[in-house]
Amino acid sequence: MASTTKIMTCILALELADEEEVCQVSANAQAQPKVHLGMREGETYYLEDLLYSMMLESHNDSAVCVAEHVGGSV
Repeated sequence: MASTTKIMTCILALELADEEEVCQVSANAQAQPKVHLGMREGETYYLEDLLYSMMLESHNDSAVCVAEHVGGSV
C-alpha cells in the first residue's frame, strides 16, 4: 500500500508541479519513521531530487515533503 501511495504522489507531483520548484521540509516530514533521507525541518530541496529519493530509495520523509508541497498544506 505504501508503494502505491508513493507512485500516486509522484504522478501528481509530475502533473501539478515543476521539477525545479523548491520544497521546504516540515516537522511532519522530518518525523517520518523507518526508511528516511534524514531531512531536517526548514531545509529545502528541489522537487526533482525528492522524487528521485522517493521513487528510488523509498524515503518516507521525501514522500511527505512532496505531498505537502503539491497539496499546499504544511
